Amino acid sequence: MLTRPPPAWPLWPSPGDGLVWAAGVILRQREHHSWLLLRSRKHGEWGFPKGHLEPGESLIQGALRECAEECGIAVLALHQPPTLLRYPLPDGRCKCVAYFAATTACQAVQLSSEHDRFLWAEAATVTRRLGHANLRRLFAASLDSAAVTA
Repeated sequence: MLTRPPPAWPLWPSPGDGLVWAAGVILRQREHHSWLLLRSRKHGEWGFPKGHLEPGESLIQGALRECAEECGIAVLALHQPPTLLRYPLPDGRCKCVAYFAATTACQAVQLSSEHDRFLWAEAATVTRRLGHANLRRLFAASLDSAAVTA
């Protein structure tokens, strides 16, 4: 399920809320109007830079850290509020991922060991490569949001 948090929504998850929290970015390269996809070495699926929050970390801090760790890009602009993606995990818990739309002037990518490929791609290719319907909806929502704010 995709949702936008209310304007006063805290960017610090509550430790006792029972959710598994993660944060990531939908990263657009400013000059070439392309988006970054990373392919998971473990599952072979394409997605966006994201990962679990570390203890005491805010959603913004987690999104920035994960982007830097997974693709080597630390210079970017985050656009708020994030879009929240919630889904059930096999163990019955619920995962909540806060995805921030982001832009960068960087093109060079330095992959972490978690990924084996990367791709800067136009919107149609991103949509085709994303293997999960919830990620395709997330990306479409980020495009709609960008069109409104452009």
